Amino acid sequence: MIQKTTLYEQVTNRLLEQITAGIYRKGDMLPCEKALMQEMGVSRVTVREALKRLADMGAIETYQGKGSVVLLDTAVLDGASTQEERFRTDFLHSTQARLLIEPEIARAAALEATVEDLKALEATLPGKGRYAARQMDAFHLELAKATHNPPIIQIMQSLLQAEARMSPVEGAALLVPERQTTITHELGAQHRKIYEAVQEHNSEFAYFYMKEHLLYLLQRYEEYFKWSIRKETP
Repeated sequence: MIQKTTLYEQVTNRLLEQITAGIYRKGDMLPCEKALMQEMGVSRVTVREALKRLADMGAIETYQGKGSVVLLDTAVLDGASTQEERFRTDFLHSTQARLLIEPEIARAAALEATVEDLKALEATLPGKGRYAARQMDAFHLELAKATHNPPIIQIMQSLLQAEARMSPVEGAALLVPERQTTITHELGAQHRKIYEAVQEHNSEFAYFYMKEHLLYLLQRYEEYFKWSIRKETP
């Protein structure tokens, strides 16, 4: 199930719309928190969360006591290149394939995982540092290995290798989701939920949490593509 848009995410999107419309350009200062509260009709906490999210995406940089300056260059958004479109198409195809396959992998892993499998899976979970993309990939591969089914393991390895060859265009307007701290923190929490379901041999919860995880990632990438890749209007 795709999560509902929170209030701070709505404010984030409104500010991004204003930036991409040219109301605020690269190098401009955004209005102060009080002005944004009045304009958006929200609390200071909501405004601060939205600004934190924008900074996490690489759209702005906030300086304590001074305000937030726009980093997003709308000129980069115009005229999406073939490489950018290929990245989008390849990612969506890969994620659609994973949505068909991985919830069933998680279900099977919950039924078949041994003590050794669980240790290997737990070793890929986030620690105190940043949750890196290679750790995320390792989690999904170890989950496939826990099925003890060679064709499934091979399929998962092929999908991960194909995704490793995908890359956003150098100098893209925004950071990809796996490089955004807010999102990597959430992805790590989701991996832990899947692990706990597998550890408890709860196949239905493992299936559901994996599907929820992939839908969340898909939603975040669709948002990324919306703001990072914009075709030039005729």
